[in-house]
Amino acid sequence: MALNKTLEEFLKQPNLGILATLRKDGSPHLTVVWYEYENGEVRISVTDTRVKYKHVLRDPRVSLAVTANEQPYKQVVFEGKAQVTAEGGPELIRRLALRYDGEVEGAKYADYTTNKDTRLVLHFKPERIMSWDFAIEDDDHQAWRYDRRLGLNA
Repeated sequence: MALNKTLEEFLKQPNLGILATLRKDGSPHLTVVWYEYENGEVRISVTDTRVKYKHVLRDPRVSLAVTANEQPYKQVVFEGKAQVTAEGGPELIRRLALRYDGEVEGAKYADYTTNKDTRLVLHFKPERIMSWDFAIEDDDHQAWRYDRRLGLNA
């Protein structure tokens, strides 16, 4: 099931995401990340030296919150079970760097990091999506929410 066009457009913007992974004791670890959402899949560039990579190998449950930086506020939260793969790692960091930093600076960063680090792809198909758009909240100030597991607005 696809997101509506407003949210699809929102997720194409270079908003930062906050990725939650789980520590050994079950407590959350939060990291600000660049992300890509396409064809129902979330992709985040990682390296094998980062703690989020190690967390996902042990416990694949993740959440990613993406929020607007200006009013009217919007937010999308994805929840699912992630995998990490090597295929497409350098290409993903290049796309993300160009999207977030522009052509010149993005290309410089992509070249630098792919020469320095082994770039991997943390990816997942969300099992649950929650979203809020305060531009269209109802009279009770309740933002709409979509739960993919239920297949309805809840």
